Amino acid sequence: YNVVNTESKLEYTDSVIYITKNIQNKDFPARAYFRKAHFFLFEKRNIEKTLSNLNHALVLAKKNNNTKLLYRIEYYFGIVRSEHLGEREKARRIFKKCEEFYQDKEEYNYPIRYLYTLHALADTYIGLKKYDSTSYYNSLGYRRASQSSDLTQSQLKMYFTLCEGVNQFEQKNYTATIDSINRALPKIL
Repeated sequence: YNVVNTESKLEYTDSVIYITKNIQNKDFPARAYFRKAHFFLFEKRNIEKTLSNLNHALVLAKKNNNTKLLYRIEYYFGIVRSEHLGEREKARRIFKKCEEFYQDKEEYNYPIRYLYTLHALADTYIGLKKYDSTSYYNSLGYRRASQSSDLTQSQLKMYFTLCEGVNQFEQKNYTATIDSINRALPKIL
């Protein structure tokens, strides 16, 4: 899927859907619909097509009992609801469900997905103006990321620091905001 040409990505994904639609298994064509949703969300910013493909992927993941993919789909529904539809309370409920699923699992990419979910929760709580909850999830995420020996997970602690800076800004704590930004931004860049 690491094709450079954006339109080729869509063509390849559509080909996978076409080829696998009659031979459904645990992963396909659900994963292809999920990839297509990812494409429309991040490369085209087309929320309607993102949701349509997420819905197709969700139906197939449920039908084929693909729990691993199901929670990835749910997470993306949460992102769309929180960041694009302004449905933060619905997004919060989705992220809480994902948090519970990923929390103590070590297999697959669950630990990194757990951290992404904590970050999404913290960010969603900012939108809900629940600043104590934001700080709680930023702190939890920072601690968990700091404890990891995985470099990618460890680097995520700066995203929690930056998110806490945004949280402090919303509360007009500008000194704490500047401190968080000064600590996080150089490492993120």
